[in-house]
Formats: sequence, C-alpha cells, structure tokens
Amino acid sequence: MYTDPWVVAAAIGTIGSALFVAWQAYETRRAVKAGQRGADLSRVMAIEAVKTRLDSRAPRLNVIAAPTNNEVVYAESTMGGEPQQWPTGTPLQRSRDDSAGLVVGAQFEISNNGDDTVEVSLIGSVRVLCSPMAPHRSLPGVTLVQLRPGEKCEFRLELSQRLAQWADEWDAWRAQGTAGGVAPGSVICSDRYDDGVVDVWDLEVTCFPVTRVDGDLGKWRVRHGSEGDPPTVSALVQPKPRQYYLSKRTSQLLPVSELPAAPSRGRLSALIRAKLPRGARGELPPGK
Repeated sequence: MYTDPWVVAAAIGTIGSALFVAWQAYETRRAVKAGQRGADLSRVMAIEAVKTRLDSRAPRLNVIAAPTNNEVVYAESTMGGEPQQWPTGTPLQRSRDDSAGLVVGAQFEISNNGDDTVEVSLIGSVRVLCSPMAPHRSLPGVTLVQLRPGEKCEFRLELSQRLAQWADEWDAWRAQGTAGGVAPGSVICSDRYDDGVVDVWDLEVTCFPVTRVDGDLGKWRVRHGSEGDPPTVSALVQPKPRQYYLSKRTSQLLPVSELPAAPSRGRLSALIRAKLPRGARGELPPGK
C-alpha cells in the first residue's frame, strides 16, 4: 500500500505547528498562574500562622461516651424528682400502659485537660450526674457547666417517650429496619477570646427499650442493657472540625486555607490535543 510522502510531511508539519502553539499557550498560562499561586501560598501560610496561634491557647477537652451494656430503663418521674428504674420483671400491656412514660439514655464524660477554666454548653435533654465544684446552670434546652483545669463532668443524655411510641418504633425496626428513638445533643466550648475558637461535639443516643413478650401479642417487656440486635442503647460522639474566628462578636470566621490544584501533565496533554486539527487528533489515515 502506497503513502504519498508529501501528505505525510504536510501532516507532520501541521502537527508540529499545533504542538508549538499549544506549548507556547501552556507556558504563558503557567507563568501567569505561577504568580497567582505564589500569592495564594503566602495567603495560606498567613492563615495557618493565625490558626497555630489560636490553637496554642485553645481549650483542650476530651468528650467520651461510657459503655452502654449496663444501661437500664427508668420510669418517668411524675413528682419532679429523679427517675426510678422500671422493674424488669413487670410486663407492660399495650391497652393499659400505652401512656406509661419510659426514660432511656446514655452517660457521657467531659474532662478539661487544658490550663484554663472553661465554660461548656450541654445541649439537649441533659441530666448532670457529677458536677465540679462550680455549680451548673440549667436553662431551657441548655446546661452550662464550668470546668477548672483537671476537672471532669459526667452527665446523661436522655429521651422520654410513652410506651406506645417505643413499641411502634420497635415494630417498625422489625418490619423495615428503621431507626429507634433518638436523643440528639451536643457539647459546645468557646474560648474566652473574641479572636478564638469554638469546638463542637455532636452526641446521639439511639434506644430500643422494649420488646414483645414471646407468645403474647399484647404484652411487652423492658429490655436489659446487655441485649443486642439492636442494642438496647447505643451512644455516639462525633467531633466536628474546629471553627476559627477573627471575631466572634461579629461572627467573622477565619478564611479557609486551601490552595488551588496544581496543573497536571494530563491538563497539558488535553490542551495540546485541543489545539490539533480535527483530522490529526488520532492516527494518520492510511494511504492507498
């Protein structure tokens, strides 16, 4: 099969010219972006320096969830006192006990490992078990606790519902695998500086406190904390990324320090390919 050498030479010349033009365009863009990238790098370094300074004086707290295999179910208090454990041997009847209030929850602990006294906000249905020397203050939906260096605070995050709702959630889980009753909460700590940090831990307690009595469709019983599939109580602590503020008073956050992606060889190849004539982007057509 014969290929005209002049056709081949013309094709090679066209490709070479396109490559040269693409290379020039790429080098020009790279020079412009190099200057911009240098400015971006200086900005990132300045932001990281501010974050390092704020981190050096930030609170150092540790938030953990206690094991839940010994959790018990409580009867809702009707006199404003502490809830009492529900007798595990006492069955529940749907038609009779649907309005009975059952309280379930999990225990958490906060420890102050820093050098400064901090105020911590506990969000949710919280019951403080072991408070430090400074008294805690309970406001609607939030409990404020002061922790001196080395002090700890233990508290419970709880959920109170009627038997009818607990039972419906159990049946829904058995039929569809849906979630049980969930008690959401959070721990929030802000340092004492206007240009400072805020730390947040999201808390979640999932509960399945009752199950059916085998052989009797109308009767239910309270589950033990050690029962699984699903667990009677499960607790989760999820720390969120630290927030850095230039000014908390004006809600001005420190900008995010992210560099734009560096140009890759693949981008150069794509640019060169785009500059080629349409007929020269693949293999040369075979001659006749």
